[in-house]
Amino acid sequence: MLKYIEYKKFIGKLNYICKTYGVPKLIVEKIKKAISDSFATDVVEVVHGEWLPTNYNVRNMKCDIIGTVLPQWMCSRCGREEREKEPYCNCGAKMDGENNE
Repeated sequence: MLKYIEYKKFIGKLNYICKTYGVPKLIVEKIKKAISDSFATDVVEVVHGEWLPTNYNVRNMKCDIIGTVLPQWMCSRCGREEREKEPYCNCGAKMDGENNE
């Protein structure tokens, strides 16, 4: 499994260690460049949610009076309603929990 670092925190610690041990500035800059070139990537924190049953599903009825299929699931993060459960909501939340099988 890949692990990611917080770049700014890491550079701050690197600067502190290098200054403490008297590492020349040129070496510090080369280390920063190597790290930046080798490991730079955009990482986004995973937002979790779950599909919750809606109130429309009265006694397992899936249609309204005129036969239109009503949403049966609602995202716990944004409230978006869907007819089918998906692994992710449109808001970006990763759906997990017992309502998501």
